[in-house]
Amino acid sequence: MGAEEINVRELKSKDLKMMLKLFSKLSLQSRVDLTILLKGASENENPDLANLGASVFQVLSELTDDLYAWLSDMSSINVDELDEMPIATPIDIVKQILSKPEVKDFFGQAAQDNTS
Repeated sequence: MGAEEINVRELKSKDLKMMLKLFSKLSLQSRVDLTILLKGASENENPDLANLGASVFQVLSELTDDLYAWLSDMSSINVDELDEMPIATPIDIVKQILSKPEVKDFFGQAAQDNTS
């Protein structure tokens, strides 16, 4: 299975729970960094998803196992299979997730709430 064949499912309410769980495990500095990244992306009509995805991965490196479990669920790819796929595959999955309009809306609102 190549990265170009991966389809990320639609986001569900359970994904909010997972995002909040991941976010709660981040260090304070990583939370601030992630909020700034996502606020900037939500304010840009055409964010650079490649750079955003790489930056998000850098911030989320504290959460590798949890993040991979979520990416596995989002893409219907077993975690062990995901481990054996090309290195760009997780970033491609994150880019697909970030390109969903509901993500942009959610993080735009979350960033406003965190900076108010």
